[in-house]
Amino acid sequence: MRRVLNLVPLLGLCCLHCGSDDPGFTPAQFATEAAKAACHWVYTCCDSAEQPDHSGGSTSEADCVAKQTTALLTVYQGAAATVWNGKAARSCVDQLTTQGGTCPKAFDTAAAMNTCTMVTATKSPGDFCNQRWECTTKFCKS
Repeated sequence: MRRVLNLVPLLGLCCLHCGSDDPGFTPAQFATEAAKAACHWVYTCCDSAEQPDHSGGSTSEADCVAKQTTALLTVYQGAAATVWNGKAARSCVDQLTTQGGTCPKAFDTAAAMNTCTMVTATKSPGDFCNQRWECTTKFCKS
């Protein structure tokens, strides 16, 4: 059984869209585009019995996109422009789209997204933070 959609944090390798003038994605654009890529994989590559498990219980691809966009916005909307890397966010979506596009059986969107680095961590161990990505060690005091 394929494990998927606990969509939270994908390190992009190649970015087809990243020219010197391209600012990449804002957190809101990233949330929408990453959700579209992940949900497209679920509704293209999974059979109808697997889809509810991999889409967070969504009833359609559109419902999946809406739910996952909201989840990702909750995580990343607080990222200040000084720490957000829009090019890395676009590259992350490109990688998710490319990896999921071949319908690999063991594809895990959450694991793929966990390799992304769209935010520069600024908090030291022991500092208080609101999101895991804020801390350099990925562990926070909440």
